[in-house]
Amino acid sequence: MRYLLLFCCYLACACVGLCEVRTLYSGWELRRGNETAWTKVCVPHDWAIGGAFSETNDLQIAVIRQDGETVEHRHTGRTGGLPWPGKGYYRRKLDIPAGTEYAELVFEGAMSEPVVYADGKEVGRWMNGYNSFIVPIPPTTREIDVTLDNPPASSRWYPGSGLIRPVRLVTGGKIGVATWGQTLRTPDLETLTVETELRNPENRPVTVGYRILDADGRCVARGQSPLKVKGARAWTPETPTLYTLETTVRDGEKVVDVRRERFGFRTFKVTKDGFFLNGVKRPFRGVCLHHDLGSIGAAFNKSAFRRQVRLLKELGADSIRTSHNMPAPDQMDICDEEGMMVMAESFDQWMTPETPNDYAREFRDWWRRDLDNLLRCHRNHPSIVLWSIGNEIHEKDADAVR
Repeated sequence: MRYLLLFCCYLACACVGLCEVRTLYSGWELRRGNETAWTKVCVPHDWAIGGAFSETNDLQIAVIRQDGETVEHRHTGRTGGLPWPGKGYYRRKLDIPAGTEYAELVFEGAMSEPVVYADGKEVGRWMNGYNSFIVPIPPTTREIDVTLDNPPASSRWYPGSGLIRPVRLVTGGKIGVATWGQTLRTPDLETLTVETELRNPENRPVTVGYRILDADGRCVARGQSPLKVKGARAWTPETPTLYTLETTVRDGEKVVDVRRERFGFRTFKVTKDGFFLNGVKRPFRGVCLHHDLGSIGAAFNKSAFRRQVRLLKELGADSIRTSHNMPAPDQMDICDEEGMMVMAESFDQWMTPETPNDYAREFRDWWRRDLDNLLRCHRNHPSIVLWSIGNEIHEKDADAVR
C-alpha cells in the first residue's frame, strides 16, 4: 500500500501543469430580476422556456420591413411569447486544484450582455449572446458570478435567456497551448499544416511536437508541421472521417501540456463554375436553421441537435446555414461527426436595426472582436466550408463600419 501511495503521488506531481478542461454542468444557482431566492439549475440553461406564455412578454412596436410594413404597429408573440426579456444572475462555487498556475473560463454563449465576476471583482464582459468568449481568472478564485441582461425588443425570433451554452473551466500551468490557439490547414488530402500559439509569459525555450491519430487511436504521422498521411481518408458529408492532432509541449525534458483537437482532411474552393469539395463540384442541398430546439428552448442539447442533423440528412440535406447567429462549438462537433457542411453566420444585421434594441446598438464597437472569436473558435472544423458576414445587411459601403 505504501508503494501504491507513493506511485499515485508521483503521478499527481507528474501531471501538474497539464491542461485540464472541465465542463461546469452542475452546481449553478439562478436568481431572476428582483427575486431574492436562488434556484439550483444546470448549465446550459434557458430560464424563459419554462415560463408562461403571454402577449405582454415580448410586445413590440415595430416596423417589419420583410412583411412590407412602412409604419410602426403592435406585434405580439413575434419572439415566442415567453418571458425572455429581463435580467438574471448566476453564481457557482469553484474548486480549482492546488498548484494551478493559470485558469480561465470559456463561455460558449450567454444570452445576453454577460458580465463575469470572480470573487466579486469584474474580470470580463461581452455583448453578443451567441458568441463564445474567454475570461482569464485568478487561480485562487472560489466563486464566479454572471449577470445577464436581455433588453425588450432586442430580437425578432426567440433568443432564449441565460447561460444557453456550456461554460468550461480551463486550468493548467504557466506554459501551454492557448485556447483556440491552433490553426490547422489541409492544403491537399494528405497534408496537415499546423500553427500553434502558446501561453508562455516568461518566453521559455520550449519545444512543440505533433502526432496524428486515426479514428482507432493509432499514430499515422508524427514530427513537425507539415505532417503527411499517405492514403488519408477524406472528410465528406457521406464519409465524415475525422483524425486527431495531438500537440505536446515540452520545457526541456518535462511535458508541460498535451492538447488534442479533431480535424478532417478536406479541400474546398469556389469558382465561377461553382463550389468544389475535395475537387468535386457539388451543389448545396441545405436549410437555414435557427439555434433554438423548439419546445426544449435555447439551451443547447447535444442529443436534440444530433437528432435534427440526422433527420435533415434523411431528407437529403447536406448543409446548414446557422441562421442568424454564430454557432455553438458542440453544434460544430456534431456537424463534423455526422457529415453536415456549414455556413457559419455572424450577424443578423450590422448598424441598421431590425428591432429597436437589437445588436445594431453594439455592432460598431464589437464587430471586430466578434468576428475574431468566431474565426478562432471554429476555424479547424472540417464541416465549415463558408463564413457569412451577416444576414440582412443594409449598409452598402464597408467604410461605414470602420
